[in-house]
Amino acid sequence: MQGPLRLGSLEIRRSADFSKETADRRRAFLSLRPCLRHLDVKFGLFEPARMWITKNGESRTFYDPEDLKTFLEGLHDPTQPMESATQSPPKTHRTKPGEWANRKALWTPTEDLPQTLKPGAETWRD
Repeated sequence: MQGPLRLGSLEIRRSADFSKETADRRRAFLSLRPCLRHLDVKFGLFEPARMWITKNGESRTFYDPEDLKTFLEGLHDPTQPMESATQSPPKTHRTKPGEWANRKALWTPTEDLPQTLKPGAETWRD
């Protein structure tokens, strides 16, 4: 695909229409992402269905998800069960979901703000 398509100031996004087989291969590659993250492998999915990986400075390209899975099993640490490699690593968040809604306002709204923010409100949603 070429650069973005523009109509005046609007940018029109285009997406590829994949066959069922290609979409299934892409889905199979994407299902291996937790394992790739667990093994600290950098990766990228390219069109139509190619997975590029880099581990310890060595790059490889896979066209078949089963080949990638076999390769990853060779990288697997035998002291850990393989099930743990298929789980996503814990994500670090600055806040927990909904935490901002429960916080007190950091400043007191004034009359010149929109009516949706009530002066003295405890949260943004009050």
